[in-house]
Amino acid sequence: MKYAVLFPGYGSQFVGMGKELYDESRVMQELFEEAYNCLNVNFVKLCFASSEQELAKMNNAYLSIFLVSSSFYALVKELGITPSVVAGYGTGHFSALFAADSISFPDGLYLLSKYASFFEPTLEESTNRLILVQGIPHEELEKLCIAIAKKKTPLFIAGNLSIMNHLVVGHKDAIALLEDSFTQYEQVKAQSLPLEFGLYSPFMQEVAEQLKLYLEKVDFKDAQLPLLNSVDGTLLGQADLIKQNLTEHLMQPINWQAVIEGLVDCDIIIEVGPGSTLTKLVQERYPNKTVLSLNTKADLEQLRQLSAPAPVALENAEETKEINAIPEQ
Repeated sequence: MKYAVLFPGYGSQFVGMGKELYDESRVMQELFEEAYNCLNVNFVKLCFASSEQELAKMNNAYLSIFLVSSSFYALVKELGITPSVVAGYGTGHFSALFAADSISFPDGLYLLSKYASFFEPTLEESTNRLILVQGIPHEELEKLCIAIAKKKTPLFIAGNLSIMNHLVVGHKDAIALLEDSFTQYEQVKAQSLPLEFGLYSPFMQEVAEQLKLYLEKVDFKDAQLPLLNSVDGTLLGQADLIKQNLTEHLMQPINWQAVIEGLVDCDIIIEVGPGSTLTKLVQERYPNKTVLSLNTKADLEQLRQLSAPAPVALENAEETKEINAIPEQ
């Protein structure tokens, strides 16, 4: 049985995420304590008893999602499950690095905290907008973006979520022109998203350069599990390439469609972290595979049952009956 584990990014957070499992899991409680010791942040209060607005703040959300996802992954490991591949969407990539033993848990918190501290000032000064565009193929959307970019400031496709779902980032005026162009299509819909989801384009160059300086302070190791690169769906393994990819990852669009294609040989695909957005995207591609998200005790029990060894079948029942019929000497 081959398992894939996927980790969500910004937008999956919600107040109360993981509370049901936290209350009964010592390993989760220990990770929350370790996170508090690393950053002096009361994550129990933040994750379980704050407001949605407070939790959605970039630094709070990035760190909390990493913590909850890492805690859930500890529960997966307790079941004896070793993934055949791991991957993370957006900031979920840091959780995937931790799961693959490429970075430590404290280093994951450290890097995400630094990343948020560099990204937040960029957003405060930004005149960009980020939109989710649904109902149009990548090639057609790219043509529209190129045509508009010639008239206005650049537009970039920041993510390919599936064949017909994409993220686009650009100056607000350029985005407005793009939205106007959708009137020629019956099925195309556009929805604004917070910039905290990530710009994943050349707009992130300054942030990437700042983060790069701090990557040298982290001891990256070779991945101990196959790790899918969310830029192109290839496998990352060597420590130096993983470190290099972290900054490249910020400046290039997320190709989640390529990641999903890389799961073709997996039997069970688990979204390990708050929410179920990635689960829905995978189910669209693989309707006949077992795809589930881990959020509650019921989810954990379902996963436990799926991972339990199957009963050993007796190859020859008649032979067994004959053996059992022989009297003891």
